[in-house]
Amino acid sequence: MTTKISLEGKVERFKGVKSKLKCIAISPDGKKVAAGTEFGDVQIWDLADLQLEPKFGYSHFESVLCLDFNQDSTLIASGAVDNRAMVWNVEDKKYKFQVQHDSDVTCLAFSESPKWLLTGSDDNTIRISNPKTGRPASSNLIYNGTLRFIAPHPRAPLLVAGGDDNTCQLWDTLPKNRISIPLEEKLDQFIFGNSGSVFYRTGPKVKVASTKSIAETIETTKGRHLSFDTESFQKSTVLIHENASIIGMLGTDTIAILDQKGVLEIWDGQTKLRQMNLKTPKADIQIVSLIGSSGGKFFALEILKEDGRKTYELYNREGELIDLKKMDFKWHFRRTGCTRKNP
Repeated sequence: MTTKISLEGKVERFKGVKSKLKCIAISPDGKKVAAGTEFGDVQIWDLADLQLEPKFGYSHFESVLCLDFNQDSTLIASGAVDNRAMVWNVEDKKYKFQVQHDSDVTCLAFSESPKWLLTGSDDNTIRISNPKTGRPASSNLIYNGTLRFIAPHPRAPLLVAGGDDNTCQLWDTLPKNRISIPLEEKLDQFIFGNSGSVFYRTGPKVKVASTKSIAETIETTKGRHLSFDTESFQKSTVLIHENASIIGMLGTDTIAILDQKGVLEIWDGQTKLRQMNLKTPKADIQIVSLIGSSGGKFFALEILKEDGRKTYELYNREGELIDLKKMDFKWHFRRTGCTRKNP
């Protein structure tokens, strides 16, 4: 089938895609968009002209579940139902290596400090690999359920992961022992802010907390055992929203919270900066992600329709829907560096 990606009513047909899209990623340099399909393919388009680039030499045996570019946009990693994470060079499409798990690879991420590839799976492990060689860079991290997301800190050697056991796990990736914070519900999203805040969503509730106590525990502990007061940390969290459907990072210090009625709020820590109304979502669609630009000027909504198609709408920071027919498409994506949310 021909896959459609819609940006504010402008439908582009991407020829060569033979099955439904299961996940997408935008490169940090804002020049490319990648998609993983249910047939196991990973394909890349150039955002300057929306042309499909040559296919990779290898593909997964089953549906792709997750994608991520590294920070300099030279590598892309994919995880799939075939128990593998695979890594390629973006420029020449050459296969580099794979990381083998014992079950579906459900999430993955490139970390910046240290430079690692982190892969999470239904086998309850996070595997840590050297992104240049594919060799193990550290021992596996063990989780108590299926991993749903991995979020490396943008600067510090700190990793957060969440899944189906209703806990948020934080690891000092030097490594020391992990910090486990029990939650009242299953963790759906977790975002690191560069200003020292963490935001997390459990169902419709969004809370914010400071990373200061976590950082102090890691920095002052000389051995492997971390003595962390999880009860005090839980009490320090502040509920800032009770009807959220999705959250996403805008720039480096603010997050956007979108509710089911199309109301968007922008927050800096515990302070709400502004509120605006987007168009009310239709009953037959589901907003699955909010992707903010690295400069914080734009964000895109990834929308799943009832028939399985995914579409995308682009907004500016004031909540205005952008008509791509009236803008210089190349300039905005290159200058703003429209990217996946940086933890």
